[in-house]
Amino acid sequence: MTVKAMAIMAHPDDAEVWAGGTLAKFVRMGHQGQIVVMTYSEDSERGLEAREGARRLGCSVRLMGYGDTRLRDTDDAAESLVEILVKEEPQIIVVHNPDDSHPDHEAAFLIARRALIKWYSGRDRPERIPTVFASYTYRGMGLRGPVEVDTFVDITQDWERKVHALLAHRSQDPERWIPRQRAMLESLGARAGYELAEGFRRLVLFSEPGWAPHLDPAILPP
Repeated sequence: MTVKAMAIMAHPDDAEVWAGGTLAKFVRMGHQGQIVVMTYSEDSERGLEAREGARRLGCSVRLMGYGDTRLRDTDDAAESLVEILVKEEPQIIVVHNPDDSHPDHEAAFLIARRALIKWYSGRDRPERIPTVFASYTYRGMGLRGPVEVDTFVDITQDWERKVHALLAHRSQDPERWIPRQRAMLESLGARAGYELAEGFRRLVLFSEPGWAPHLDPAILPP
């Protein structure tokens, strides 16, 4: 079975930062990866960077066009995301951590949460409920302290592709913070016995655990 993994994120580089190695691993193992970016338009500078970063990961990308630093949990945003979910039908979804201290990240999670309940309960309810995972946060700290991580994806083989995708975001001066990314992934990897790992927490939203027991495509069910 080919699985579609979708990262729903606030900004053009967020998917690469928090799940770039995981998305690259899905693609490398014959699955599909998709990124939904809630801010910027496709023809903006950062929108073009988002398209190039996604291409380097082997993913498709959709940009929703909302304003950076002005993202809000609105009916319009939730309905627009529902349309994408109904059309694309991802089986695995990565969202921002609900405890993330960045206002846009928090809004992106709230929009995704509302869109998911509309999708799950609507006439286009998916036959296979996707499993949802929350990403890590800056230095693992949220609004209420350290964030919980219970899922680790070994991205040791996918680090170089992740870096290649991060470098597409030239406006964000990626060379400056890629070393911090490496240190974070080494720390997460040490907790799971890997050289490099991305960390997540499985979310059970609206009592829907989803079909996949794990995020790592290497250990998904057939």
